[in-house]
Amino acid sequence: GPIVVSHQSLMFSRPTFARDPLVLQLDRSSDGRVIERLVDHSDFTTSSGEATLGTRLSAPLRDDAPEGHESFKGLSVGMHATRNRRFNREDVEDFVDLVDDPNPLFHGDGAEVPPALIGGTVSWLLGVDLPGPGTNWLKQEYTFHHSIPVPSEVETTVTITRLRPDKELVDLATVCTAQNRIVATGRSLVLARDIAPG
Repeated sequence: GPIVVSHQSLMFSRPTFARDPLVLQLDRSSDGRVIERLVDHSDFTTSSGEATLGTRLSAPLRDDAPEGHESFKGLSVGMHATRNRRFNREDVEDFVDLVDDPNPLFHGDGAEVPPALIGGTVSWLLGVDLPGPGTNWLKQEYTFHHSIPVPSEVETTVTITRLRPDKELVDLATVCTAQNRIVATGRSLVLARDIAPG
């Protein structure tokens, strides 16, 4: 049957570049989690993480109350950025063709927006809007609460919840909504060393 990712956590330990050969290694643990590792041509792990497969989680939105009031490089706790992106059938078909994804949830009438496309909107927001150009994405965690039918407009918001100026780290909360309901929540950890001061 179709595979549903209900939760995913990723750590990006080094960059990957277009045209680099990569190998995805997957192992299933005894409790049903899938352990992921992406390895480059030099046998270095570029990213790793785990995913929980099964029904989507309908837990309420977690409490991501801002911590502290420090600021650096023009960033402060509570700052947020929002973007809307409409996903249509062509977007999903292009993605499915690119990664050769056989999951029936992403094909034909009644197709859903793949979670990876939602992750792409978060990555875009972090790198373009907040913190902005020069952001280095270190870690991402998602919980998927509802499927997103195609076509749909998804509103993605990232909000700074914590700043660690001594390590140049920024924690952000992620909320994605579609059709007037929260469809995904998560957290991002980024390195802001290379962003321009605000």
